[in-house]
Amino acid sequence: MAKILGILEWRIGWRRTAFLFIVAGVSLATTFVAWRATERGIAGEMEREFDFAVRETTGTIEDRMNALLDSLYGARGVFEQGVPVRGADWRDHVRNGKLLERFPGVSSYTFLERVPAERLGSFVEGVRADRTVRPEGFPKFTVFPAGNRSEYVVIKYVEPLERGELAFGFDAASEETRLKTMEQALAGDAPALTPELQLVVGVPGFLAFLPAYGGSGPGREHAGFVMIALRTRELFQKVIMEGPLPESVKSGDIDLEIFEGRTSSATTLLYDSKPDEVRALETAAAGLTATREIVIGDRTWTLSFADSPELAATLLGRAMSVIVLFGGILFSILVFGVLYANFTSRARALALAERMTGELRRSEEQYRSLVERVPNVIWTIDENTRVRFITPNVERLIGMGPDAVYADPQFWRNLVHPDAAEALSRAFRELFENNIPLDLEHRAKRKSGDWAWVHMRSGLPYKAGGVRYADGISEDVSGRKRTEEELMRRTKDLEEMNKVLVGRELKMVELKEENKELKKQRGG
Repeated sequence: MAKILGILEWRIGWRRTAFLFIVAGVSLATTFVAWRATERGIAGEMEREFDFAVRETTGTIEDRMNALLDSLYGARGVFEQGVPVRGADWRDHVRNGKLLERFPGVSSYTFLERVPAERLGSFVEGVRADRTVRPEGFPKFTVFPAGNRSEYVVIKYVEPLERGELAFGFDAASEETRLKTMEQALAGDAPALTPELQLVVGVPGFLAFLPAYGGSGPGREHAGFVMIALRTRELFQKVIMEGPLPESVKSGDIDLEIFEGRTSSATTLLYDSKPDEVRALETAAAGLTATREIVIGDRTWTLSFADSPELAATLLGRAMSVIVLFGGILFSILVFGVLYANFTSRARALALAERMTGELRRSEEQYRSLVERVPNVIWTIDENTRVRFITPNVERLIGMGPDAVYADPQFWRNLVHPDAAEALSRAFRELFENNIPLDLEHRAKRKSGDWAWVHMRSGLPYKAGGVRYADGISEDVSGRKRTEEELMRRTKDLEEMNKVLVGRELKMVELKEENKELKKQRGG
């Protein structure tokens, strides 16, 4: 170091040498401050992404699980029509209503009939003689496990039969957990869910029961129970891996564990997105953890979330911080070199500046290439909602390039659909007046005239040069919206189909009663 200082003093003098090192020191210090600020910004973005994933995952799992249980009400309606229900009727209700497609995660729909001990023999003979499902009936049907009981609750109908044939004839009242859950459902006249148990077919899972009645009204008879079987592995595959959850949860960037009850332990663990690792709360890479409780029927599940090294080292965040750090260092070296060259030789300074400018240009091109590959549009607005920066991929989203966006002072007003204009204006006010991050889905008008669904999110506002700014992203969610609209349309069609089928069945009952009455009158 002393030798270098000596050379510099000999070449340019000690005053200029001191000036060079002062400039370099200030530049490096500024780089370090900017790098730390970028790191904090990345940490904040990761925390927001984590909180969003926790909120979306918790709500989605709770809603989808309770929807499975609520499907039992429709199944119960088959018996409330006051007409005998045969095996084919149960099969047709499940198939025509497309229940297994509408409620992914359900393994089978089942009806269990209450059978007093004195009626057991006739019940078995009746099931054996039922040829509405199979031409040969069920000649080997029997109730199991064997034993004398005052009342049996026997699995009479299963759809699809091939998934539950091993349980066909099983007396659920013979097992304590199933019996207790059925009693809870009967007492509350609402779906009740068992803890995880071993199903009769030999795999772990859950059962949900709802009492079924013959007919409707005050004098209706308790006929038995409708039940859904949920196989644990299939259930969580359908609800989590194939459900509309955030990609960070599906990919494992956020570790998710589900426990039965309020105790998190190996004995109560139902699902682990990373089964080869230890508990999620013990492996959080950046200290981001969360625990949420959800209620499924009458049972409580605990969801544990934790971040992972994959989430902590996202591509964009890592690239941004590295670019700031090394770009600043490179800039400091550039300034130092330019000043030194200027003090010694203008020609050498120009050559050095050109070479380093080329390096900066390549670094900038790498950064631009990285940003353009990111699917979401990244933007910066000021407190007047004027766009100050937007990534070039905005053209893929709405057909307008950055220059056209910057030139339009009414960009947001011209972009957003009239139905969402007030909501977006209110969200901007909340952002800059109350520091509430923007989170809004709206339709955006493309240059071609059609509309795209866009999900806008922002960070907290910050101040620079006396002006407040906010950074955010816009994500094209048109595909998801089309999927949701198609699902709603199909669900509505199925509901209308179900109403038509039920109406036809009621009309047939009325015609049968009128026919009987006419026969009586003729006979009289």
